[in-house]
Amino acid sequence: MVINKKLTHQSTKIHNRILTLKTIYEHQEISRADIARMTGLTRPTISSAVAELIDEGIVEETRQGPSAGGKPPIFLRVVPTSCYLIGIDLNSDEFRGGVLDLRGNLLHSVVHPVNEQDGDLALKLAYELIDELVTWADRPVLGIGLGTPGVIDAEHGII
Repeated sequence: MVINKKLTHQSTKIHNRILTLKTIYEHQEISRADIARMTGLTRPTISSAVAELIDEGIVEETRQGPSAGGKPPIFLRVVPTSCYLIGIDLNSDEFRGGVLDLRGNLLHSVVHPVNEQDGDLALKLAYELIDELVTWADRPVLGIGLGTPGVIDAEHGII
């Protein structure tokens, strides 16, 4: 079955922005011209996406590169501390959580002993752990990852 999905200007802009950010993220430093070459997007499209990402503090200009006869390139990188990620590990003995930057560096960690708590009490402890980590984070939290031993029934929301 073929689904005909119409691309709107907004969805194309979002796609181009994500592709631009992904390309910058995958390289320590990269110029706008290199992003255009790698993605096939036009330079004005790249410049527009990069300007938005810089305005939001997600990307920054780092240094000017050597000129190859024209305008010297300005290199870009993702600002690792512009947003944070939270990781949670739930096991039978303790609940561990951490705040990480966008490069995966652990910035803060917390361990809560479970003390044989079960059901609602364990769930309450997990919420408290997440609240503690979110409160510690002084930047927007991009996402929360949860790890737990055993079978997960995602369809019914059962861990």
